[in-house]
Amino acid sequence: MRWRLWRLMYLKIKYLLLFLFAFQALQSQSIDQAAIDLLTQVDSSLSNSNGLKFKMAIYARMKGNDYNQEALFKIQRSPLKVYYRQFIDNNIELLYDETKDKEKAIINPDGFPYTNLQLSPYSSLILKRQHHNVFEADPLFTIDQLKRMFDDCLPDKCSITISDTLVDNKPYKVLQYFNPHYKIQKVKVEEDIHILDFARKLGVNFYSIVCFNEDFDSSSEFDKGEILKVPSSYAKKILLIVNPSNNQVFEIQVFDGKGLFEKMRYLWFKKDVEFEEIDFQKENPEYNF
Repeated sequence: MRWRLWRLMYLKIKYLLLFLFAFQALQSQSIDQAAIDLLTQVDSSLSNSNGLKFKMAIYARMKGNDYNQEALFKIQRSPLKVYYRQFIDNNIELLYDETKDKEKAIINPDGFPYTNLQLSPYSSLILKRQHHNVFEADPLFTIDQLKRMFDDCLPDKCSITISDTLVDNKPYKVLQYFNPHYKIQKVKVEEDIHILDFARKLGVNFYSIVCFNEDFDSSSEFDKGEILKVPSSYAKKILLIVNPSNNQVFEIQVFDGKGLFEKMRYLWFKKDVEFEEIDFQKENPEYNF
């Protein structure tokens, strides 16, 4: 009799665990079509604009002290031109115009060596305390990352959901991507390659590679056969907060296995901006080059 009771308890526990695992699997299979539709609308709205002007508050988790900044961006997509100015600590400025020099940007360091510099936008000096280069400030960069993850989001691997929230008492939408299978894995380098190219090839943020490996920075070169710790995807979770009245991105939050990795909030945002030549010239009286 006691044996039968133990067996009955065992079966109950077994089926309870099976139910819990099945429920968890169903939860991970949640892909909300409304979320997909919203992302498509945001993508379409942004893609049709050649000129963007916005101010952004940036948080980035770094080795050592975290990074907080406010920055102004002017971006013309074709031909590609970018003006950037930051406002916290040093008023560093950057000006890039591919019609004048595809390889270099003009930098006002707002300090030593007290003269304009010409540097690659991908140089280690510019990326020293950054998760991104200036071109990736365009919200389409994150949209493209989300689309890539959505394409890889098989029903048993992630969830894509949409919910409501309030921003200044106004209704906004929150699009959430969540990958419960996100992990740090070891990857063998197949060829001699720069860290930025390696990260781009794998679809991850270069700074996440810096975080999980010793003695690397944005200038690191990897040798063929080297073993690196690399995230399995760009993020474990991404929150995209959108104003549904104009499909404008308000805030982007990116999470890894340790928590919040970075956050970008658009303090104000203008699209379909018609820039003038002076907007991308160092002689602009509003600039300090």
